[in-house]
Amino acid sequence: MWLIKTVLSSLCVSALVCAAPFPALPWERSTAYDGGEFKSLGCPRTTKPWATPREQLYAVTNYYDMLFGGNPAKAFAQWTAKDFINHAPDVTGDGRAAAEKAVDALLSTSKEEIKNVFVGKNSSGVDFAHIYFKGINSHGVGAIMEFWRFSGNCLVEHWNIAEQVSGVNTSNPKAFF
Repeated sequence: MWLIKTVLSSLCVSALVCAAPFPALPWERSTAYDGGEFKSLGCPRTTKPWATPREQLYAVTNYYDMLFGGNPAKAFAQWTAKDFINHAPDVTGDGRAAAEKAVDALLSTSKEEIKNVFVGKNSSGVDFAHIYFKGINSHGVGAIMEFWRFSGNCLVEHWNIAEQVSGVNTSNPKAFF
Protein backbone atom coordinates (compact mmCIF):
# COMPACT_ATOMS: atom_id res chain seq x y z
CA MET A 1 0.00 0.00 0.00
CA TRP A 2 2.79 2.39 0.92
CA LEU A 3 4.52 1.74 -2.41
CA ILE A 4 1.36 2.47 -4.41
CA LYS A 5 0.83 5.79 -2.63
CA THR A 6 4.51 6.69 -3.00
CA VAL A 7 4.40 6.05 -6.76
CA LEU A 8 1.14 7.98 -7.13
CA SER A 9 2.51 10.86 -5.04
CA SER A 10 5.65 11.06 -7.16
CA LEU A 11 3.46 11.73 -10.20
CA CYS A 12 2.48 15.12 -8.73
CA VAL A 13 4.41 17.73 -10.66
CA SER A 14 3.27 20.81 -8.77
CA ALA A 15 1.30 21.77 -5.69
CA LEU A 16 -1.42 23.16 -7.94
CA VAL A 17 -1.99 19.81 -9.61
CA CYS A 18 -1.86 17.77 -6.41
CA ALA A 19 -3.07 20.20 -3.76
CA ALA A 20 -5.20 17.54 -2.04
CA PRO A 21 -3.76 14.20 -0.92
CA PHE A 22 -4.82 11.10 -2.77
CA PRO A 23 -7.96 9.52 -1.30
CA ALA A 24 -7.55 6.40 0.79
CA LEU A 25 -7.50 3.19 -1.16
CA PRO A 26 -10.67 1.06 -0.70
CA TRP A 27 -9.02 -1.38 1.71
CA GLU A 28 -7.73 1.50 3.87
CA ARG A 29 -11.11 2.97 4.75
CA SER A 30 -11.17 4.27 8.32
CA THR A 31 -13.17 2.54 11.04
CA ALA A 32 -13.16 5.64 13.25
CA TYR A 33 -16.89 6.28 12.86
CA ASP A 34 -18.07 2.68 12.97
CA GLY A 35 -17.14 2.16 16.60
CA GLY A 36 -18.25 -1.45 16.36
CA GLU A 37 -21.86 -0.35 15.82
CA PHE A 38 -22.34 -2.68 12.88
CA LYS A 39 -22.19 -5.62 15.30
CA SER A 40 -23.30 -4.00 18.57
CA LEU A 41 -26.52 -2.55 17.09
CA GLY A 42 -27.31 -5.80 15.29
CA CYS A 43 -27.02 -5.06 11.58
CA PRO A 44 -28.64 -7.80 9.47
CA ARG A 45 -26.64 -10.28 7.39
CA THR A 46 -28.07 -8.68 4.25
CA THR A 47 -25.87 -5.62 4.96
CA LYS A 48 -22.11 -5.18 5.18
CA PRO A 49 -19.83 -2.97 7.31
CA TRP A 50 -18.17 -1.28 4.29
CA ALA A 51 -20.10 0.16 1.36
CA THR A 52 -19.69 2.55 -1.53
CA PRO A 53 -22.02 5.53 -1.93
CA ARG A 54 -23.76 3.62 -4.76
CA GLU A 55 -24.39 0.65 -2.44
CA GLN A 56 -25.69 3.00 0.26
CA LEU A 57 -27.99 4.73 -2.23
CA TYR A 58 -29.32 1.32 -3.29
CA ALA A 59 -29.86 0.31 0.36
CA VAL A 60 -31.84 3.41 1.33
CA THR A 61 -33.82 3.48 -1.93
CA ASN A 62 -34.69 -0.20 -1.61
CA TYR A 63 -35.62 0.33 2.04
CA TYR A 64 -38.15 3.04 1.13
CA ASP A 65 -39.46 1.06 -1.87
CA MET A 66 -40.28 -1.81 0.50
CA LEU A 67 -41.50 0.49 3.28
CA PHE A 68 -43.90 2.40 1.05
CA GLY A 69 -44.67 -0.66 -1.09
CA GLY A 70 -46.52 -2.42 1.70
CA ASN A 71 -43.72 -4.45 3.25
CA PRO A 72 -42.32 -2.41 6.16
CA ALA A 73 -41.32 -5.51 8.19
CA LYS A 74 -39.09 -6.70 5.33
CA ALA A 75 -37.64 -3.18 4.89
CA PHE A 76 -36.66 -3.02 8.56
CA ALA A 77 -35.35 -6.60 8.66
CA GLN A 78 -33.23 -6.21 5.52
CA TRP A 79 -31.70 -2.75 6.00
CA THR A 80 -31.89 -1.51 9.62
CA ALA A 81 -29.91 -2.48 12.69
CA LYS A 82 -32.06 -4.40 15.18
CA ASP A 83 -31.34 -1.77 17.85
CA PHE A 84 -30.94 1.30 15.63
CA ILE A 85 -30.87 4.67 17.40
CA ASN A 86 -34.15 6.49 16.81
CA HIS A 87 -34.63 10.23 17.30
CA ALA A 88 -38.14 10.34 15.76
CA PRO A 89 -40.40 12.39 18.06
CA ASP A 90 -43.44 10.18 17.51
CA VAL A 91 -41.73 6.81 18.22
CA THR A 92 -41.06 5.64 21.76
CA GLY A 93 -37.75 3.84 21.99
CA ASP A 94 -34.99 2.61 19.73
CA GLY A 95 -34.86 -0.31 17.34
CA ARG A 96 -37.02 -2.10 14.83
CA ALA A 97 -39.81 -3.21 17.16
CA ALA A 98 -40.73 0.32 18.29
CA ALA A 99 -40.41 1.77 14.79
CA GLU A 100 -42.39 -1.01 13.08
CA LYS A 101 -45.35 -0.52 15.40
CA ALA A 102 -45.48 3.23 14.69
CA VAL A 103 -44.89 2.84 10.95
CA ASP A 104 -47.52 0.11 10.49
CA ALA A 105 -50.20 2.37 11.95
CA LEU A 106 -49.10 5.38 9.95
CA LEU A 107 -48.56 3.73 6.56
CA SER A 108 -51.87 1.86 6.62
CA THR A 109 -53.73 5.16 6.11
CA SER A 110 -51.33 7.20 3.98
CA LYS A 111 -49.70 7.59 0.58
CA GLU A 112 -46.11 8.71 0.07
CA GLU A 113 -44.25 10.22 -2.88
CA ILE A 114 -40.45 10.38 -2.66
CA LYS A 115 -39.16 13.69 -3.99
CA ASN A 116 -35.42 13.46 -3.31
CA VAL A 117 -32.85 10.96 -2.01
CA PHE A 118 -29.26 11.95 -1.28
CA VAL A 119 -26.36 9.91 0.10
CA GLY A 120 -23.08 11.49 1.14
CA LYS A 121 -20.62 12.31 3.89
CA ASN A 122 -20.68 15.14 6.37
CA SER A 123 -17.59 17.24 7.13
CA SER A 124 -16.40 14.59 9.63
CA GLY A 125 -16.58 11.80 7.05
CA VAL A 126 -19.70 10.15 8.51
CA ASP A 127 -22.04 8.56 5.92
CA PHE A 128 -25.64 9.81 5.84
CA ALA A 129 -28.77 9.57 3.70
CA HIS A 130 -31.35 12.35 3.34
CA ILE A 131 -34.83 11.45 2.07
CA TYR A 132 -37.47 14.05 1.33
CA PHE A 133 -41.04 12.97 0.55
CA LYS A 134 -44.64 14.06 0.41
CA GLY A 135 -47.06 12.28 2.70
CA ILE A 136 -50.83 12.34 2.21
CA ASN A 137 -53.27 11.07 4.85
CA SER A 138 -56.59 11.97 6.47
CA HIS A 139 -54.96 14.98 8.17
CA GLY A 140 -53.87 16.43 4.82
CA VAL A 141 -50.52 16.82 3.07
CA GLY A 142 -47.18 16.81 4.86
CA ALA A 143 -43.60 17.51 3.87
CA ILE A 144 -41.36 14.91 5.53
CA MET A 145 -37.59 14.75 5.78
CA GLU A 146 -35.85 11.66 7.07
CA PHE A 147 -32.17 11.44 7.86
CA TRP A 148 -30.28 8.16 8.35
CA ARG A 149 -26.71 7.51 9.45
CA PHE A 150 -24.99 4.47 7.95
CA SER A 151 -22.55 1.87 9.18
CA GLY A 152 -21.53 0.41 5.82
CA ASN A 153 -24.90 0.03 4.12
CA CYS A 154 -26.77 -0.71 7.35
CA LEU A 155 -29.10 2.03 8.63
CA VAL A 156 -28.06 2.63 12.26
CA GLU A 157 -29.46 6.01 13.34
CA HIS A 158 -32.62 7.88 12.32
CA TRP A 159 -34.09 11.39 12.57
CA ASN A 160 -37.21 12.82 10.94
CA ILE A 161 -39.09 16.08 10.65
CA ALA A 162 -42.65 16.44 9.36
CA GLU A 163 -44.52 19.63 8.57
CA GLN A 164 -48.20 19.98 7.73
CA VAL A 165 -48.57 21.85 4.45
CA SER A 166 -52.32 21.56 3.78
CA GLY A 167 -53.93 24.93 4.24
CA VAL A 168 -50.61 26.68 4.89
CA ASN A 169 -50.47 30.02 3.12
CA THR A 170 -47.14 30.74 1.49
CA SER A 171 -46.04 33.42 -0.90
CA ASN A 172 -43.88 30.85 -2.75
CA PRO A 173 -45.84 28.34 -4.87
CA LYS A 174 -42.83 25.97 -4.74
CA ALA A 175 -42.40 26.27 -0.96
CA PHE A 176 -42.61 22.55 -0.18
CA PHE A 177 -42.59 20.55 -3.42
